[in-house]
Amino acid sequence: MAREATPEEKAVFGHDVKIDPVTNQPIEQGIGSAQQPTMQHLQARLQTLELGIRHQRDLGIDPSDELRADYIKTQNALKAFMAGAQ
Repeated sequence: MAREATPEEKAVFGHDVKIDPVTNQPIEQGIGSAQQPTMQHLQARLQTLELGIRHQRDLGIDPSDELRADYIKTQNALKAFMAGAQ
């Protein structure tokens, strides 16, 4: 069970601030340590897809519909994850 936030933490992060049970620190923007790997994975995947698209364009190749769809799907998943975390 996580501890209660101190009055100082409530002043900085808001009265409904939650404490991360793993790090024992206030959770910023609703993203706790348990969610970090998922968010980092989505961000890394998005960066990899961006590089793939850029590389294909640099070679004069039009990126495939599958690659573009995967990029959009990953981008939407990251947006949904961030919205759900707040």
